[in-house]
Amino acid sequence: MSIRMGLTALAVIAAFGVALSPAGDDAALAGDGCCGGGAEGGGHAGHGGGGAAATPEEGATKAQDAGQAKEAKGLLVDLGNGKCPIMGGKPDGKTFTEWNGLRVGHCCGMCSAKFLADPSGALEKAGIDWKPAAAAVKAVADAKTPEDRVKALKSLAAKWKVLRGADPVPSPARPGLLVDLGNEKCPIMGGKPDGRTFSEWKGLRVGHCCGMCSAKFLADPSRALEKAGIDWKPAAAAVKTVADAKTPEDRAKALKALASRWKVVREPAPEPAPGSRDAPAK
Repeated sequence: MSIRMGLTALAVIAAFGVALSPAGDDAALAGDGCCGGGAEGGGHAGHGGGGAAATPEEGATKAQDAGQAKEAKGLLVDLGNGKCPIMGGKPDGKTFTEWNGLRVGHCCGMCSAKFLADPSGALEKAGIDWKPAAAAVKAVADAKTPEDRVKALKSLAAKWKVLRGADPVPSPARPGLLVDLGNEKCPIMGGKPDGRTFSEWKGLRVGHCCGMCSAKFLADPSRALEKAGIDWKPAAAAVKTVADAKTPEDRAKALKALASRWKVVREPAPEPAPGSRDAPAK
């Protein structure tokens, strides 16, 4: 009886030894490939395996979403990279990462998470020249005046595709009358003004459909308005009438006439008191 029990134990041990052999491990792993592909299925080798809690694709998507959420506004330029900086394959046209104002293309959803771990390192290792595009984006961001912004944008757009417009240059706080032109279409793109983006010109506030339009408008305001068929001259003339008023009574009358047709966004600067140092000489 004891001999039979001993032989049975040896058989069990031998069976477990076969199941735990290196060959068994290799056979079990042969069916797992990246992106759902097997060893012969053509998956992107080298991405790494996923766990039961979340697939690699889900993890990559979350990482990509997190990275893109940080750059949900402002200038965005297509880097136009011909190969993925992670796997070296051709970008699929659907998977991208936003970084430093650049949109970088990938060959599959898993690459974005790896790219965000070290963007500049990945681009340099892949031999992708990203620095000129990033420098052009920075030049737009660093522009101090609308005119400088227009020049920087024009230079950038000559080499790279602009996917999302730049935020407008903040207008300096100015005294003086400001009237809402009330234009129902953007003089640059023709779209409906977004209610947040404006340009100030000749005492008029002109609405735009996106941040990129303001800089283009300020390059040649009257031409842009006329080309778009927006009648701005009566409002500008009314603003000038207020500015040219010789007496407080004339000014009040001009303001009343103006306010009956256009919304006054900012009141004119107060007139100097008679006899003060700033009052005009008689």
